[in-house]
Formats: sequence, structure tokens, C-alpha cells
Amino acid sequence: MARASKPLDRDAVLFAVRQFGSHPEITLLGEPAFTAAGAVARFDVDVRLGSRWRARGESPTGVMPYESVQIDFPADFPLSTPDLSLRQDFSRNHPHIQRWLTPDDKRVVPCVVDGDLSEFLAAAGYRAWADQTWTWLDNAAHGRLMQGGRGWEPARRDEAQELLVVDQDRLSALATDGGGFQFFKTRYLGGLDRQTLTPRFEGELGDACTVKHELRERLVDPEWVIGDGLAVAVWPGPGPDKSPFVCDEYLPDDVRTVADLWERARRYGVDALLAAAQALINARAAVRTGRPFPLIVILLARRPDIVLGTSGRLEASTYLAPLYSPAGALAAPDDEVRLVGHRKTITERLLRTLSGDPAAPRWVLLGCGSLGSKVALHAARSGNAPERVGDNGRLLPHNAARHALYPEGSGLAAGWFSAKAEALAETLSGFGREVKPVVGDHADFADTIKPMRGKSRPTWLVNTTASLVARETLARPAFAFLPRGVEMSLFAAGDIGYVGVEGAARNPNAVEVIASLYQQAASDDHLRQRVLRADQLTRVPTGQGCGSVTMVMSDAHLSVMAAAMAELFARLGGGDAGTIHLLRRDGPGLAHDQIEVDAFERAPMEGMPGWTLSISPAVRAKILVQKAQYPKVETGGVLVGWSSVLAQRIVVTDLVDAPIDSQRSPGLFVLGRKGLSDRLAALADSSGGLLTCVGTWHSHLGSARPSDIDRGSAVLVGTCETRPMGLLIVGADGFRAIAHGPSRPRTGQTP
Repeated sequence: MARASKPLDRDAVLFAVRQFGSHPEITLLGEPAFTAAGAVARFDVDVRLGSRWRARGESPTGVMPYESVQIDFPADFPLSTPDLSLRQDFSRNHPHIQRWLTPDDKRVVPCVVDGDLSEFLAAAGYRAWADQTWTWLDNAAHGRLMQGGRGWEPARRDEAQELLVVDQDRLSALATDGGGFQFFKTRYLGGLDRQTLTPRFEGELGDACTVKHELRERLVDPEWVIGDGLAVAVWPGPGPDKSPFVCDEYLPDDVRTVADLWERARRYGVDALLAAAQALINARAAVRTGRPFPLIVILLARRPDIVLGTSGRLEASTYLAPLYSPAGALAAPDDEVRLVGHRKTITERLLRTLSGDPAAPRWVLLGCGSLGSKVALHAARSGNAPERVGDNGRLLPHNAARHALYPEGSGLAAGWFSAKAEALAETLSGFGREVKPVVGDHADFADTIKPMRGKSRPTWLVNTTASLVARETLARPAFAFLPRGVEMSLFAAGDIGYVGVEGAARNPNAVEVIASLYQQAASDDHLRQRVLRADQLTRVPTGQGCGSVTMVMSDAHLSVMAAAMAELFARLGGGDAGTIHLLRRDGPGLAHDQIEVDAFERAPMEGMPGWTLSISPAVRAKILVQKAQYPKVETGGVLVGWSSVLAQRIVVTDLVDAPIDSQRSPGLFVLGRKGLSDRLAALADSSGGLLTCVGTWHSHLGSARPSDIDRGSAVLVGTCETRPMGLLIVGADGFRAIAHGPSRPRTGQTP
């Protein structure tokens, strides 16, 4: 849309000229000249050269003691930005020189501001612009425009309309000291209406190929085509002295014709190699149309220093030239050649540079739903995508409410019935790392990790399924081979975010960490009301006769939590302890609490093979204190915690002290009953039924080896209790646990 014409603001011009001329080394030469095209102001800049350079009339780089600077104000100033230019014969062999000249009087245009000039002027003003101009000229005079000698400054290509996505380091890795060329496939979007060159080219450098690569185009609408094209990269070999040819001459990238391109190739020392590539193109390229194809020519110049923004000394100058059928390419000197701007391909290195995040250890993701997909996308945008993702669900229309992937514009259901893992993996693979999908449940996912060894083995397994079955199953002894787990889930309609981190060697593991959270919540009113509530989920209809059990919240609400969880995960260290991270909504922001969970004492349960009694560090400390209080008699109490048949584990998170009617003697401890039922009922009520009595403990004065009485008690408990219960014995030689499996249920008999 054309911008509405506005008259020149003469006062704004005068203010700008006055500010620019207020610099102590800059003098305004006469009043601004106002014309129909706008206004022109000229200035003299005292570059303050040293006496020797002043006597000679210029610096070694060609900068004069006084330089002429001109500012052209457009007709709609200040709505549009003015232009600054230098004299016509100012040397263009400097960095930060634009490749174009002013249209009327062909003055040289420097780039004195890094970024958008209009934004700079709005923020800093014309006095700061004058200071930038003087600094630029001073650096040019002293040869310091190469960013203080930190490397070779590539030529400016900001205004290039044609774009190519390319990995510069990949190109540099090709180049050998002996010189050569390599053909590549290109994939591009181009205009259809053309005689010599496509009206516009946007492409990506593909795989290496031979010159016989087939060129073709497919019409996508009346004006645009998608094409498979050809590119050739050429790099220099040895120079006359047999050492690698180095071009140390800075040149503005002003190639506009085939003749210019050949001259630039000569200056870079690659003209003979380009001619050899041209001969192959003209002899064997399979062009199937009379219209010219876009040929990408990449000239790699070897520089005397590392090229800024790359890891090597090769600067890539890329051009678009016509490839005719059957005449070939680069034959007519006057044919148009266009500059092609580079855009870095999406790589993890680029993403990490932009995000500021370091490279993270390898990790895998179980759960590709709304929370998992958002965490994965955040990590991928930081260059740290997971190695593989697993889920056994499919993307369905209702997932569009919160999932990180987006439905197609043609309809919510179109193309949205693929497996979640496959859809997420495909998206993540666009961020510079191949991500493998696993369509299956948690056990299937674990099976794919088991054979991973050495550098391919992940450091973390992130579980965002919110599945109790997945959490508890993966805590079974059979899955001890898995890497450390990080569980992420939500409570209270998304107002509480939970990140549970397993400890080193998976101690504590996920069930021990979540049990520690339950214990923390039972003694905290705020958490108890939000974490231990039974009504966390709602069934939402998603079709006739269909529904989804989910936690109702907005995408924005979920995204706040997911982003914070992704940041916490990115900052995880390699410490041995487990950790609970709690994120709490605090208005539009979040509050963060961190609770360290040390390793649990683990005792195999005699009488129930495969089962383990896990004792939290706090409980272990309490038991040892109570044992020390009764050094000459046995003592004991009640174990409180949580148990899981799937995990084959009883997790002890607290104790209930022995009632006052308990009996203690050197050879026996008898647990009393007075008030015990009321205390256990209050505990179950405060924890929403999650924390209950899971057994008893008592001390031995000698070894913790179970006595016949202990084993008889375990049998009695196993006969009477419907839940797993443990009997913990603490002796001079440590902890022992016994239990008795459940007895067979009684069956009715036919009379």
C-alpha cells in the first residue's frame, strides 16, 4: 500500500541540521537547500589526522583531513529517514560501505549505524548520528573498521532481495588448499514471469550433487513456481608462490553483470576453476525448458583472518545468474547478475547463539501432549531438542486448544489424526536435530532406550504424561537401567507446576520424590488445598459420545508454566540430590520454591521378592534419634507414607510416635494402641488419603536380623491387611525390612 504523501517539515530539517552540526568536529557549509525533492545539507568533518597525514593530504587508507558529508532529507521528512553520503571518489575498499551509490550524483554511502537508522535516530538523535559519522571516518582513516582487528568483516549485503539459506561452515569445510568446485542442489520459490532472471528467488542450498542434477519447476499459482535448481561453489587453490591464494583486498559487493562476476572471480583467484565448472554446466546440464533457470554461483574468497560470523577464513559471495537452454550460463557479459543474501540455516549452534543457552546434555521426552510439546519446542528453539519423543496417542481436533503444534488453516481436523509422537518429531526435526518418534506406551519407550550406550545414551528422561501408571511402572527394579528422570506435571487447574528431579543413580526415584511432595503438602495449608485435592481433572466432551479427561485451563496459562519448566530443565546441574521445584501462580507471574530431596535408605523386603522399603532421610534421622533415646531397650513406632504395587515399593515419609501405652524392654517392643487410630485418621484426612500407615518399625539392641517373633508378626499383618505393609528393624548393623505377601482371599462355598 502506498504511503500517503506528507509535506516536508522545514522546522524538523533545521532542528536536525542544527543537532548534527553541533558536533565539535563538524561544520555546516551554508544553509540547507530546499527543493521539491526535499532538502540537502552539507558538512565538513575534521577527521583530526596526525600532522604527517595532514601534510600528505590523506591517511594511508585514503581518508582526507576534511571530509565532505551530505545529508539528503526526503520530501516527507521526518516520516521518512534521511540519507548520509560521502564524496564520489571516497575509497570503497572499506568495510561498512554500502554496495550502492546515491542515485543522482553517485556519492559513496557509508554504513555508520549498526541496525535500523530510523530507530537509532528516534532513540539517540542527530547529535549521536554525527558522533557515529565522525567515529566511522576516524576508524576508516586508521584502518580500524574491521571491528578492532577481531576478524575479517564481510561485505555488506543487507539490501539483497534474493535470499539463500546456507550453512557457511559447511561450505568452508569443503574447501581444500588445492582449490576446486562442487555442485549442489537448490530448492527454491521463484517468480514465473521472467525473460532472463526470476523476479524473485528464495531458496536453500541442498545436498551435493553432480552437474547432471535434473532441473525442474512446478507451478504453484499463476505467478510463482517451486523449483529444483543448481548451485556451484568455487574456492581458490594455490597462488603464484604455491601457497594458498589469499585475497586481502576489501571490495564492496557491487557485482551486477556476468562481466562483473568474472572480474570478481579473478580477484578471488577462482576464475579458472569457475570456467571449468561453466564448461560442465553448458555441456551437460539437463534443462528441460526454454525459460532460463536460476543458477546460484558461490565464490569463496580466502581471507587473511577469520571471517566474522563464521569459524573459517572463507568469505562466501553468492550471486544469481541465468542458465539458458541450450546456450548455457555465464556467457553473455551484459547478462544481469543479482546479489544473493545469505541467511544461516537452522542449526543448533545458531539457535543457542540467539537464545544464550549452552548445549544441554542429551535427553528424551515421554509424553507429547500439550505440556510435553511446549517444553520440547522451547528446548528445540534453544538448540537443545530431545533425541526422541514417545507417546501412544493421536492428535485430535480438541488438542488444538493447548498443543504446541498448530492445525492447518483448512480445518481443525485436516491432517490432525497422525500420531502425536510422529507429528511432534517432524516439527522438532526442523530445528537442526533429527528427532526419532516412538509410537507406544512408557514400556515401549523404555525398550528403545535400553540398548543406547556411550555418547548416544541420554542423561535425562523427561516424563510429562501425568500418568501414575507410567511414573510407577518406570520406578520398578526392571527399569533401573533408565537415565535420571524429570517429571513435569500440573495441579490445581494449572496454578501449581511440579518439576520432580530424580537423584544420581535414580535415588531418589520419581515415586520417592512425589511421595516427598505429598509429605510436604500435608503440612502446608496452601499446598494441601491445591496438590492433594481429588478433583484435579474434568471430563470434557470432545464429540458425540466422546470425551477427554483433562485439566481445564487456557493455552496462555499452560504456556506460562511450560516456559518456566523448560527454563528450570535447561539449568539443571549434575548434582547427586533429587529436587522438587514448585511453581505457583502469583498474579500474572510465578513464584518458585525449591526443595532438595536427598537419597533414600533402601531395604529389600524379605518375604516379598522384588519389593523395596524406601526410607526418607528425615525419617532415617528421626529413627536414629529415637533409638539413641532408648539405648538399653527396644523402641519403635508407626511408619507413614505411600505404597505402590506397580513400583513394588513402600515409601516412608514420616513417623507416628509410639502411643503412651507401648511397652519397651531389652528383648521386645510392643506397640500400644491408645489414640493411634485417631492420629492415623487425622493424617489420612490432612493428606487426602495419600499418606497412610504403611507399617511399623522397632529397634534391636544387637543385629537387625529378624527374630521369629518378627516373622510371625509379618505373617499376621499379611493375613489381616489388604495393603502392602512393611516391618522395619533397626539394629547396630543397619536396617532390615520384612513383610508377608497377601494371603489368598476367602472364597464362598456351596452349601
